[in-house]
Amino acid sequence: AWIAATYTLNEHRITDRRSMPAITGGEMTGAKYQYYECKDGRNVLFCCIEPKFWRNFCRAIERDDLVGANTGGTTGTASPVDFGRGEDALRHQLQGIFRERDLAEWMKIAEEFDVAMGPAYRSILEAADDPQVQALDVIPTQAHPQFGEFTYIGEAGLVKDQPYPVR
Repeated sequence: AWIAATYTLNEHRITDRRSMPAITGGEMTGAKYQYYECKDGRNVLFCCIEPKFWRNFCRAIERDDLVGANTGGTTGTASPVDFGRGEDALRHQLQGIFRERDLAEWMKIAEEFDVAMGPAYRSILEAADDPQVQALDVIPTQAHPQFGEFTYIGEAGLVKDQPYPVR
């Protein structure tokens, strides 16, 4: 999605829109790999498709009764990963659970209990304001050799002595 994100970050600089890509997307139907709205109206991307993370989540929210909900999705057999596809009842239950706390509370739980989830921003501009994104300089603004100031998606993982140049 970095191409669409780069267009969004430079929306105010774009003068010729003929090359802009069409943005399409699919629907996420899994219960354990899903966006959920939090109490404060912000969203979390919940990624507990591995049994370890699912167990950690269930224990963190004191819902050990949900630990056994690792069916392998619609296949009905245990699997190394379980997206919870077709588990609509579980998805609705999780929606209610996530609405009990705000995003900051969920991020504390994720860190403390080793739960695979993170903030799900509604736009690249919202993500650019994230303190971690800023600290890592993931979305830098630099001078482009021909076009002047340009904001782009940089490296999510920094490698010592290997700067990410504007091309």
